Amino acid sequence: MSLLQVRNLEVTFATGDGPVHAVNGVSFDVECGEILAITGESGSGKSQTAFSIMGLLPHQATASGSVKFDGREILTMREPELAGIRAAEISIVFQNPMTSLNPYMRISEQMTEVLMLHENLSKRAALDQSIRMLDAVQIPDARQRIGMFPHEFSGGMRQRIMIAMSLLCRPRILIADEPTTALDVTVQSRIVDLLKDIRDQFGTTIILITHDLGLVAGMSDRIMVMYGGQIMEYGPTDAIIETPAHPYTSALLDTILRLDDDSSQRGELRVIDGEPPDMRSLPAGCPFQPRCPARLPECAGHRPLLRATGKRKRACHIDFPSASP
Repeated sequence: MSLLQVRNLEVTFATGDGPVHAVNGVSFDVECGEILAITGESGSGKSQTAFSIMGLLPHQATASGSVKFDGREILTMREPELAGIRAAEISIVFQNPMTSLNPYMRISEQMTEVLMLHENLSKRAALDQSIRMLDAVQIPDARQRIGMFPHEFSGGMRQRIMIAMSLLCRPRILIADEPTTALDVTVQSRIVDLLKDIRDQFGTTIILITHDLGLVAGMSDRIMVMYGGQIMEYGPTDAIIETPAHPYTSALLDTILRLDDDSSQRGELRVIDGEPPDMRSLPAGCPFQPRCPARLPECAGHRPLLRATGKRKRACHIDFPSASP
């Protein structure tokens, strides 16, 4: 059995302008020790899928379907039971470490608090374990720097501290929600390498939420491409990057700057024409069809089902060029 099983997940927000359908019938599995990247444009449903797994949806949101972690149903859990799972078994790294860390507390206080609460450690033992975890995420002079405040660290170092905090209780799943946002390219690469090291060192299962397909090309085992709250394509990373089988995946890849592309060398940025769908009134058919250059008449009237071909799945009516399994 998979460590995480998501089946027909639906997330709807009640707003003054009507219901917003953020996630629509999403189903996927996550295996022990793998890195799954969930990608797509802003508003595609990536983060709300992650928050459903954590039981962190806001009060105006309702979720239906099934999210099972190690055979336990998350969506029907009461808050005390969810609190026992968060940090201890499933942890999350949010995209902005400066707003996630308390600016008025030293890093030592914020880290030891987690261990004293969830692991019932003494303050001294919690401090020692916190220093070891900072060492693991490659914070220089961790023993001396753990007593500093968040603003005394660079953005990349703060992100490493957030990753260290999320790993204190050795969770089985780590969700990283846009962990490289606002970081320069060099630091992004280091964070990606760190996440791979964490998987290798601790055996942690990682779900990486990102809008950047290029970022995950060399680190994830599988990719799930979302658009309009739905899965467009899902499968092994190498196969999807090399031969995308959905027009939206192909369009996303075309927006990545490449050194071997003449237009990239001229500084030209490719974009996907059109605008993302209004989640209050999704089209009856494929949500991407208004922007799809290869759309067919049936794309507007019938939502394509997510169908498996070998190890890959895609939701599309179009006979796209053959792709490797």
